[in-house]
Amino acid sequence: MAREQRFAGRRERSGWSQPVRSNAAAAGLPAFGGRLGGLGVDFAGPAGALPGSTRTAGCVPAYEEVASMEHHHRARYDEVRGRRVRSLHAGDRRAGVPAAVVVPGLGVVEYLMNTAHGCAAWTQTFVLDVGRADLPAVAATVAAWLAAVPDAPVVLVGHSTGAQAALRAAVENPGAVQALVLLSPTFPPTLRRLPLLLPALLRDAAHEPLHLWRTVLPGCARIGFRTICGFLRSAQSDRPEETIAEVSCPVLVVRGEHDTFCPASWATRLGATARQGRAVTSPGAHGFCHQHGEHTAALIADHSREGR
Repeated sequence: MAREQRFAGRRERSGWSQPVRSNAAAAGLPAFGGRLGGLGVDFAGPAGALPGSTRTAGCVPAYEEVASMEHHHRARYDEVRGRRVRSLHAGDRRAGVPAAVVVPGLGVVEYLMNTAHGCAAWTQTFVLDVGRADLPAVAATVAAWLAAVPDAPVVLVGHSTGAQAALRAAVENPGAVQALVLLSPTFPPTLRRLPLLLPALLRDAAHEPLHLWRTVLPGCARIGFRTICGFLRSAQSDRPEETIAEVSCPVLVVRGEHDTFCPASWATRLGATARQGRAVTSPGAHGFCHQHGEHTAALIADHSREGR
């Protein structure tokens, strides 16, 4: 009850609970067409803006229709601590069901859309595009978004380095998170030097489907090699095994059975260290949430009920 009261009065400011049926033009923004990351995803947005920009009108969230051959969702823009944060939004709010908020790894949002649309079948779902400067900055933005936008606690989901950011955000803003799901959280102590990541990547790649790389690589190219290396170095300095002990809500750790970035021993350790934690294994490798989106969404749905 106390957590619900903390969010009272935010609906009007953030527009979280308002049904989304408008696009950028309806928000008073001239629309344009384009392609998102070369992935065959169409987007619409304000004139002069680039994919991933966060321009909006005033403090009212703007929405843009985004469609692909497989999915339909909307891009939403919210003002958080003086900057506008973009998220991809699908699904509808349901009474008594927490919204799902998903944080991608390395700032590449596209590969998580299969899981996001699986979650959208049972709840309102947001994939956050929160930047990629470094891990602490991303975690701070996620925590600030959770404080500013939702009007009720959410199930917070993060994948890879996004799991590290979600973990930090859950500690920083515990009242906003009803349940936490860490998908292939990085990095175990054995992978905390940059040169060690290449052998792990090669072993993992042998078990990843080709369509994952077609989705991820354009996003990585858009971000740039230097930026990715800087972000990885900041993530390798993190200590999730210490942070997870501070999380008060139920925690689910999920890894792929062939995941070289999140070995079974690492996932088990994190699950055991959490106050209310457990670890499970999914088919696939590090990118299992792209290949097995519906299965991943079902795990998230089951875990969300533990926090109610």
